Amino acid sequence: NTITVASATGFNVGDEILVITMIDRANAGATAGNYQFVRIESISGNTLTLNVNLDYAFNNASNLKHQVIRVPNYTNLTINSGSVLRPHSWNGSTGGVLAFRANGTVVNNGSISASGMGYRGISHSATWRNKNGAHGEGIGGYWYTGGSSSGANGYWNNANYNGGGGGTGRQDAGGGGGGSY
Repeated sequence: NTITVASATGFNVGDEILVITMIDRANAGATAGNYQFVRIESISGNTLTLNVNLDYAFNNASNLKHQVIRVPNYTNLTINSGSVLRPHSWNGSTGGVLAFRANGTVVNNGSISASGMGYRGISHSATWRNKNGAHGEGIGGYWYTGGSSSGANGYWNNANYNGGGGGTGRQDAGGGGGGSY
């Protein structure tokens, strides 16, 4: 029922938090997307003691990225006209998730959006011809930015957890879920 964070700054006893696995680069049994809402019972340094045991391991391993997000709890919430409620952009470690609770009324005169704030795509010309298997981030881990078109790196048209992939070696077709559809 404990979890250690990089910094406990901003967390308080009684806060509701969301613990979520953002990335798991495992080849099988990936845990990306596992999450749990819990409350903080105590804080010692950067270790949060929780009101219940965690349902998932949320292990500190090189193939995993988790984040702990404070979940604001409101009675009533009004989003004013012209205002946008959104998360920070995902930067590879934090962001990309919006969570809050309201046990009364939520009045949305503005907007609530996480559009474009989640997993990052690739940031260069690997999306077009002669780059092997380029894809963005997702449940399969970090992006593969592509390489030379020789196929020697083994990524010719390979499907990946994120969908897409492919590109060279087999008629520039996408290799994953719905690729080239």
